[in-house]
Amino acid sequence: QGAHRHKCATCSRVLPTERLLEMHIAERHDTFFRAMAARRPMFECLVEGCAERFLTDSARKNHLVALHQYPRSFSFHRVPHPLRPRRAGSSA
Repeated sequence: QGAHRHKCATCSRVLPTERLLEMHIAERHDTFFRAMAARRPMFECLVEGCAERFLTDSARKNHLVALHQYPRSFSFHRVPHPLRPRRAGSSA
């Protein structure tokens, strides 16, 4: 079984699971989500099975670092840069 890839139809971001894709779409492209997030905790923990919700993305990140040992540099919304091809003649 190959790796499943879940691609956002709006921005083409690819995420590893359907759940993370749904969270990405809500948090990045849904105006209703933004309106609700201003009123109550809407940012779900990214760890499957953890039911915690947070008022902000940064509060969620603090939770992920403290409880689930995510690296402090982690960002759910940061798009990874593709590897650039090496130029001919560059040293390793």
